[in-house]
Parts: sequence; structure tokens; C-alpha cells
Amino acid sequence: MKKMLVVLLAFLLLGTVSLSGAVAQPQFEQEINVVVNGIRVNFPDARPFINEDSRTMVPIRFIAEELKAKVEWNGEKRLVYMNLAGKQIILGIGNSFAHVNSVKTEFDTAAEIVQDRTMVPLRFIAETFGANVSWNGENKTVTVTTVPEAPPPESSITLFFSDGTGKLVAETRIIRGAKPAPKQVFDELLKGPQTPGLKPTIPAKTEFISGVTESGTLYLNLSSHFISNRPGSPEEETATIYSIVNSMAGLPDIEQVRFMIESEFLDSFFGVDTSVPLEPASL
Repeated sequence: MKKMLVVLLAFLLLGTVSLSGAVAQPQFEQEINVVVNGIRVNFPDARPFINEDSRTMVPIRFIAEELKAKVEWNGEKRLVYMNLAGKQIILGIGNSFAHVNSVKTEFDTAAEIVQDRTMVPLRFIAETFGANVSWNGENKTVTVTTVPEAPPPESSITLFFSDGTGKLVAETRIIRGAKPAPKQVFDELLKGPQTPGLKPTIPAKTEFISGVTESGTLYLNLSSHFISNRPGSPEEETATIYSIVNSMAGLPDIEQVRFMIESEFLDSFFGVDTSVPLEPASL
């Protein structure tokens, strides 16, 4: 009788050990695939898995590389820092919340360390960084698609260059920005024309120091190179002045231009009276 009890007890103990061993690794039984922008992510060691909260967990290092995010690990504080396009996620191991740009944000599972890899909830990370996430249960695949950035706004500006005889010819150019600034216009003038046959009008090495608009007048402050490297002929010097005036007057809120050199008002430009603000003129 005692022998039978011992055998029965041993059988029950073995059954308990077997069951506990079977429960230990259910999260790794399924092969989880992750595809980012059409490319399957390669996980060389620790692989994605579905945790007990039914959330897909991924090694942060590899998924961050695909999302083009920068990742840092603070082992002492057990914190993961992720940065992408001006957005930062700080996530602590064992926490079911993160700080997104310093704002505490809760989610329904916790980051953990598995096989020496920091595992994070894929959907939360990807969607926080602006990506779309979908799940295909049939082939056990998570698809992450990053939302393309909107192209920067562009504007059309009209620049005036010389034809070599002092006559100004308009040239349209596309630049970045919804509202062009005087410095952008000046920089484009300094680059010179794109139209064959036209000539630059800004003296070499001239620097834009500042441009302040008040009551329709642009106070344009330039470096001394504007004087020392002037074109030479009266026709070209007149073209230099009015290429700037006519180009700047195409911007909103600018009707006329008052010239300054190294913060001092420019009263004349070798035959051109610049002692007063100048309005656009036809040359």
C-alpha cells in the first residue's frame, strides 16, 4: 500500500513539473514575421513573440533601425530612449507606460528583457512614430508602413537680372518655403541667373547682413563688398540697384527698398540716388 502511494506521489510530481515546463514557453511557439515598408526584418537572435497580453513584442534595436530611429539604452536606470523626427519615447523595462515628448502615455503591456534583448510593444512604438500597423493572422505577419513626410512647401519668386546692357529681364524661380524672406531672394540673386544670356547683378562676395520691413519699406543692410566690388559702368550699377529693388518688391508687404552698408545708410551708388527708399522701376 505504501509502495503504491509513493509511486502515485512520484507520478503526480512528474506531472506537475511537465505542466509547468509546458507553460513556460508558449510565447515562442509561433513564428512572427515583421515587414517594414515591404522589407522583412531579420532578427538574428531573439525573435518577435506574442506575450500574455496578446501583444507583439520585438527587439527594439532591429525595429528601430528599420524605422530610422535612434536608440539609446541606460542600463543603470533600465530605460530605453528612442528619437525620430523630433519625437522622443522614453520607456522603462517593466512599465506599461512611456513618456512621449515628456508626456506620460499608458499602454496595455510592458517592455521586458528576453534573451538579453530589450523587447518592446511593436504597435505602440510604430504608431507613436507615425507609422501604420496591420496584423495578418493567417501568416502571422505584422506589417508596418511609415507615412511619407509631406514635401516642404514651395513658392514662386520673380528675380531680375541684367542682359548685359543694363536692361533688366525677369526670371521665375521656385524656392522652398510658403512665405519667401528677403534673405532668400537676395541669396538667389547672388547665385546668378539660370537663363542663358543673362548676367548676375550682385557684386561678388556681397553678404546679406539683415533685412527689416517697416510700413512697406525694406531696410536692406549689406556688407561693404557691395561698394568695393561694384560693376563699374553706370548702366550696370543702375541694374544692380534695381535688380534688388524689383525682386524684393515682389514679396508681400514690401513696396520699396532703403539701402544700408554695414548698418549705415547708403546715400548714393555711383550715380544712383539711394538717399531715399526706392520703388520698382522699368529698365
